[in-house]
Amino acid sequence: MISSLSGKLIIKSPTKLVIEVNGVGFEVNISLSTYQKIGPQNASVSIFTYLHVRDESLQLFGFSTQQERRFFLMLISISGIGPKLAQLILSGATVQELKTSILEEDVATLIAIPGIGRKTAQRIIFDLKEKIASDESFQKLEQSLPADEVSKSHIYNEAVQALISLGYSKSAAENAINTVRKKFQQIENTEDIIKKALSDIK
Repeated sequence: MISSLSGKLIIKSPTKLVIEVNGVGFEVNISLSTYQKIGPQNASVSIFTYLHVRDESLQLFGFSTQQERRFFLMLISISGIGPKLAQLILSGATVQELKTSILEEDVATLIAIPGIGRKTAQRIIFDLKEKIASDESFQKLEQSLPADEVSKSHIYNEAVQALISLGYSKSAAENAINTVRKKFQQIENTEDIIKKALSDIK
């Protein structure tokens, strides 16, 4: 099991990283939250990981905090939720937002996250409420780090590619991003625009 990686960040996108460790590049699937918190390209970084093995396929998922990794593992333990859906869920809300919604049995907030229907939201609450309430690792709020300074055009291009990586068609992704551009004048970072776009194309 690969539980963590430390090395040089050679490729960074909203849904994937490539981290070079002793000359080997590891492709790592990430959430938007981790994208915001991880260091800049070419920096030395450390990340928690989970290796998903299915048939002959190996997929590595990465997390900026132990809390996010723990929550990811809880999500994929639920029937019907695989690693890709868990990645999408963690891209639609922070761990703290998910934790609060589950503890308060707030179905409406959960189904607002792309990829979660009412039955899935109810299953998440049923399966995870007691686990989260008794898990000390969720007692502290996550600390957010500032986004990298990038141009707006770069932010929009990254957002389109992120939506495509999450399974949306190029046309749907571009239409959603263009809608967000018209609605919101102030875009703080890639994570914000993708979250707004995901809500638009749900």
